[in-house]
Amino acid sequence: MMTMVADGLMRDRASDRKATSKILRKRGPGAATGAADPSSGDGVRQAGTGLPPRLNPTRGSFVSDGAPPLTFRCCLRFIAPAHVKAVGGETAPCRPPSRTPGGTPMTITRRHALGLMAGAALVPASARAQAFPTRPVKMVVAYPAGGPTDAIARMVANDLSATLGQNVLVENVAGASGALGTRGVAKAEPDGHTITFGNNQTHGNNMFLMKDPGYDAVKDFYPLAGAGAFEHVFVVPNNLPVKSIPELIELAKRDPGKLNYGSTGIGSGSHLSTELFMTRTGIKMTHVPYRGAAPLVQDLVAGRIDVSNSTLPSVLGQIQGGQIRAIAIASPQRNPQLPDVPTLREQGVSDADAESWAGFFAPGGTPQPVLDKLSREIIAALNKPTMREAITKLGFSLNVRDPAAFRPYHAKEQETWSEIIKAANIPMQG
Repeated sequence: MMTMVADGLMRDRASDRKATSKILRKRGPGAATGAADPSSGDGVRQAGTGLPPRLNPTRGSFVSDGAPPLTFRCCLRFIAPAHVKAVGGETAPCRPPSRTPGGTPMTITRRHALGLMAGAALVPASARAQAFPTRPVKMVVAYPAGGPTDAIARMVANDLSATLGQNVLVENVAGASGALGTRGVAKAEPDGHTITFGNNQTHGNNMFLMKDPGYDAVKDFYPLAGAGAFEHVFVVPNNLPVKSIPELIELAKRDPGKLNYGSTGIGSGSHLSTELFMTRTGIKMTHVPYRGAAPLVQDLVAGRIDVSNSTLPSVLGQIQGGQIRAIAIASPQRNPQLPDVPTLREQGVSDADAESWAGFFAPGGTPQPVLDKLSREIIAALNKPTMREAITKLGFSLNVRDPAAFRPYHAKEQETWSEIIKAANIPMQG
């Protein structure tokens, strides 16, 4: 910006000198002797010095040594084309000079013009922030529609549509273990109109498991709010002769690698937590990654997958409906939604608990007032009693955090899952 202003001033001064020379030639010899210009009311300074014009403090006009005063009659004409691009895409012609009540054309100093230019550079960002949102907001979910992450995102989006005064639309962009959709948000225009509901996979594990996810989970994003965590539960299809964790371990050890387990993608909580479970129990099962919870659950119900350590919201309805069987909760305590299902610890497996956190993010570089508004409205939505009740029924453990509280939690979780990846000896993916 400063370079542009400096270049503009150099061009202005050159233009002023040419205008001065032209005026002097028209006025003749008297102009060089200091004769006053009756049209301007200003005396002429010393002639022939070649110095740039200076401000006449009594008039607010510019004068050059050896030249009559130069009065700017249109404040934008020397810094902008005849038609200036206006907000909304319309063009506005440079207006005729403003006049004082007495009809005299108003003048503007170059100092005033620079102040206007500086103000013009600063106003748009704050104005956009105050007016936000100016169009529908896109909330990206990096998984297929129908899963628990998608369900929670749609609940919050529906509430935000009312409070923000613009539609908040959920867009499912699945693929590459959640990296595809997350990468798109990282590269989106940082104006608040594109956000994402991410989790420990998209904004954590991908950093340690993918050689190039296409984004940095910390540098490319700003946390808007932490929502809470998904508890995990071990489930099996009804046709598998297993009703407990000891029975699963025994069956897996009979023929290592024969049993398969499904996850919502490489690096997901269901993937890493199962790898950790196999490390702790000394068993081997074959990994079958899916692009999200919905297709995984379909294959579980159909009996095409032997076991999954899924997030509770993704399978709670099928468990309660008798379509699949829950054999263990991967948390320190039993879940009130499934009070009869014992924990891993109760069945002799320790240090294999896991939760998958989730939170809302905006692209880095988004104006702070916009971030503050989004964060405030998302937190308010999550804390509404009706919202809490609906989300809790899905099996999601709400623990709402503002950005200041979520940042250290995010950093700690990245450290924890990084250690799990190392403990399970999971190789980095291409």
